[in-house]
Amino acid sequence: MVSALKCYRLSDQQDGRMREKQATSQNQYHENNDVKNFCRGCGYRPENIQKIKDHLFNDLHVLDRNLDIGEIPKIAKFEATPEIANAWSRLAKGTHTPNDIILLKHEIVERRLMIIWGNRSYDRAHTEALKWFFPE
Repeated sequence: MVSALKCYRLSDQQDGRMREKQATSQNQYHENNDVKNFCRGCGYRPENIQKIKDHLFNDLHVLDRNLDIGEIPKIAKFEATPEIANAWSRLAKGTHTPNDIILLKHEIVERRLMIIWGNRSYDRAHTEALKWFFPE
């Protein structure tokens, strides 16, 4: 499954290309009508889709996914990924795949766990949400 956050060690050149892709992807998230369009094709209420959009693209989180390799947690928005951008675009157009719906459900659970636990830790909520949709 695609993660909303990917952490890489990049060269300066790779980092520059990734930032260009992120900027392009972020522009897609700020379309005003995507939530309204989104709701036509997936059966979720607009206010719930807006919450997931905010979770994925606007809210700050404790990004603590790579503590085991010595990265220091930071508070930031999720980094844009082409996978998430493409899934969001398909969902907004009503041309989503079954995996896009699974991704949406995963993000709903992840967000909800962060709220229930009163903790914005991405690692904990993401790991638990994966168990719901991708049990080993």
